[in-house]
Amino acid sequence: MAVHFRSAVEGTVIVGALVAAESAHEETYPETVAAVALALALYVVAHTYAQFAARRLDDEESLSFAGFGRAARSEAWLLPGAGVPLLAVLICWAIGASLSAGVSAAVWTSAGMLVVLELAAGIRAGESGVDLAVETCVGALLGGFVIALRVVLH
Repeated sequence: MAVHFRSAVEGTVIVGALVAAESAHEETYPETVAAVALALALYVVAHTYAQFAARRLDDEESLSFAGFGRAARSEAWLLPGAGVPLLAVLICWAIGASLSAGVSAAVWTSAGMLVVLELAAGIRAGESGVDLAVETCVGALLGGFVIALRVVLH
């Protein structure tokens, strides 16, 4: 299966933003993980359906499970993109860290993942030097927005 960069980036941003909005004083680890998992599942299904419906309308095709499955495979990259910051929350939970620390770890992990994804995209595109640095800075900017969301909300 080909990597769908857009979906990996969106998954990373979604979890980073969801966790950034969490209130560690009012939530618990189980509530946080459940909320992120449910929101992510909803987002994946909504994205899959929207892509599938748009393609059906453009191509004048009828509803089919095979077509929905093709759309779901391309959107499935939301899950690994989302998995890394969610894994940070789960690790913090497992080691007994406070939920506040888990949320911070997930937010910073999400920001870091955006830098790594942009760096990987630039390297894959054959960029180097200033062009690669600029592309990496775009990832840092996106990551900065996730961190800023956490700061603004808390």
